[in-house]
Amino acid sequence: MDAIKKLLGFLSTLWGALAGAAVAFPGAAALLKLPIAVQNSQISGLYPASGMIFSAFATLFLIAYTDELSELKFARKLALSGMALGFLFFVAFVCVRVFILDIVDVKTIPGPSQSSATIITKENGLIITEVKEGDKPTRIGQRGDPFDILGLVLFIGTFASLTFGFTALGIHTYQKGRS
Repeated sequence: MDAIKKLLGFLSTLWGALAGAAVAFPGAAALLKLPIAVQNSQISGLYPASGMIFSAFATLFLIAYTDELSELKFARKLALSGMALGFLFFVAFVCVRVFILDIVDVKTIPGPSQSSATIITKENGLIITEVKEGDKPTRIGQRGDPFDILGLVLFIGTFASLTFGFTALGIHTYQKGRS
């Protein structure tokens, strides 16, 4: 019962509430059907689950430093590092999503004869390979875009880092309020 009171005390601080929101956001986005992953992502289910799991691990990691986080300098240093890293991860995630994954691109590679070619189509997170012999294209492969994994890593990094920063200040504020 005492642990629940401590958790509620932590979540009642501004930084604790932000840390809780950062942990819960990926799952809430999935429930609201917000398009986190690209349309044809082969790993779209991993985005909300892994975002929440790694954010929770960031929080658990900081719980080991509760005594050290009572010092403002240390808490502020960790928080600023986490938030800056989270912002950089977010910008990188948006760039990968917009400029690499969220595109439709067709590349034609000439074949050995005049009437043959290999057509590689990138379509919103999916790579489709076709071989064209004469006028008849034959699909030989369809796979997920490997950059989707980079997008997932950047997404995880965004929320784990933001959670880390918010939690560091939340624990400091909670420790200060208890004193």
